[in-house]
Amino acid sequence: MSKSSEKDLFVRTPLIESLELAQYCPNRRVYLKLENCQPSGSFKMRGISRFCQQAVRENREEVISSSGGNAGLAAACSARLLGLKCHIIVPKLTTQRIIDKIAKEGADVEVFGNFWNDANEKALELVKNSPKSFYVHPFDNPILWTGHSTMIDEIVQDLDTIIPSMIVTCCGGGGLLCGIIEGMRRHNWTSVPVLAMETDGANSLNAAVLAGGQPVRLPAITSVATCLGSLIICDQLADDYRKSQPPVLSHLVNDKQAVDACIRFANEHRFLVEPACGASLAALYTGLVSKLFADSCGKYSDGPVVVIVCGGCDVTLDKLSDWKQQFNL
Repeated sequence: MSKSSEKDLFVRTPLIESLELAQYCPNRRVYLKLENCQPSGSFKMRGISRFCQQAVRENREEVISSSGGNAGLAAACSARLLGLKCHIIVPKLTTQRIIDKIAKEGADVEVFGNFWNDANEKALELVKNSPKSFYVHPFDNPILWTGHSTMIDEIVQDLDTIIPSMIVTCCGGGGLLCGIIEGMRRHNWTSVPVLAMETDGANSLNAAVLAGGQPVRLPAITSVATCLGSLIICDQLADDYRKSQPPVLSHLVNDKQAVDACIRFANEHRFLVEPACGASLAALYTGLVSKLFADSCGKYSDGPVVVIVCGGCDVTLDKLSDWKQQFNL
C-alpha cells in the first residue's frame, strides 16, 4: 500500500548524549544524532524520500537512481512505500549484500561501471528514454538538501536554547553537508563550524579545498569507505564552502582510523556503522576535535559537539571482523 506523497516517510531520530565520546573532547558535552535509525538505515531517507514524493506529485510511474549503496536503498524503500516502480544502477564496487537489500525492497538493480559516476551516466541515459520515469540524484538537488536539513531542525528543538560549538559529519558528494548547511543557515547558526571528515582515497571535498574551493575530480576511489565514493563534489557544496557561512573545516583520516572508530563505536554504543560514519567518529577518537578547540585560541564557544551518525547499511559483525583483521586492529 502506498503512503501519501505529503506525509514524511523518514522518522524523527534521537539526539543522545555520549559520555564515552566526551572523554575525547574535554570540557564539552558530546551529542549523537542517530540517523542510523532511519527506515532505510541512513540519513539518505530524509532527502531521497522527499525526492520520490515529488515523483508522485508529477504522476511518474518509476524512479531511477544511481548509488553505491545507501542512497539506492533509500530510493528503493521510498518507492516501495509510495507504490512506485524503482530501478537502481550500482557500480561494480557495490557489495552483493547491498544489491540484495535493494532488490528485497522490490527494485530492479543493474550493475554498471567501476564508480558511482559511471553508474550515474547510465541512469541519466535510461531516464531520457523513459518519459514516465523520474530521475533521483543521490546527492545533488535542492529537494534532497532541504530534506536532509530537517535533521538540523530536530537538533535545534532538542537542544532548546543551546547552540553547539561544532557539528561533525562526513562528506561524499556533498548532499548531507549541503543539507546541514541549509538547516544551520535557517536557524542562524552561521558562526558554528562544520567539521567535514573524509578518508584518504575518498577525499573529493578536501581536494576541492586544496584547489581553492573549486571542484576537483579524483582519479579513483581507493578507500574502504565506498559510500563516500563520488569522484567530485557537487557545485553547491563548493559554493557553500567558499561562502563560509557556516565555516566548513575539511579534514582526513585513513581507512584504519575510520574502521577503528567503527569498532570502538560498536563496543561503546552498540551500533554498527560504515567507515564513512567512522570517519566522523574518528574525529573524536583520534583527538582531532580536541586539538581544533585547543588551537582555536578561544575562537569557538563552549557549547556541545554534535556528531551526525549518518549510519550505513553495508556493515555486519563479520565485515567488522574482516576489517579488524585487514588493518591489524
